[in-house]
Amino acid sequence: MRVASYDLTIDDHVAGAREPVVRRAALKSATLGSPWKTVGGILFVTAIMTFGLALKGANGKPAEPWQIAIGARGALVAVTVGYLLIVILTTMMQPRLIGRMVAKGAFGQATGPHTVALREDGVQVTSPSGETKYHWSSFQRLERGTKGLMFFLGPARIVYIPLRAFTASGADEFLTEARRLHANSPPKPA
Repeated sequence: MRVASYDLTIDDHVAGAREPVVRRAALKSATLGSPWKTVGGILFVTAIMTFGLALKGANGKPAEPWQIAIGARGALVAVTVGYLLIVILTTMMQPRLIGRMVAKGAFGQATGPHTVALREDGVQVTSPSGETKYHWSSFQRLERGTKGLMFFLGPARIVYIPLRAFTASGADEFLTEARRLHANSPPKPA
């Protein structure tokens, strides 16, 4: 059983949110997982808006074909720009939002001494708020970032271990062991 002990700080939360691999995961989550789903969603919303215009028209009368074409183009541009703004704001503003949450005390229980233990059946995280056990099948992937190790439980939920918790080669050994245990774990019991 390998164990990593460290004191988790507010700066670690912000650093974790700024990791490129975390930002990519957040972007993937915001874009419905693939560009094709995103384009499909934009076209679907545009089609609904255009259909509404065709039925009702500008002044209650059925619209002319040229009016529908202009309206469809406008709807497509509006929906696309709106969607892109939402994606940009959610991914780029994440570190700032974490900073605000920290200022309001939202991370009070998430800071302090932490211990992460790799076990045969999963990962055990001990923090000031208690002890949590995750089965290996709960993790989607295990990554190393520029400032820490990240065990992804979902697109935006991770177990973050700062690199300062390890010696020079300790982080790589810890991650290698975690990946081995993750790969060899049996399915989660029902």
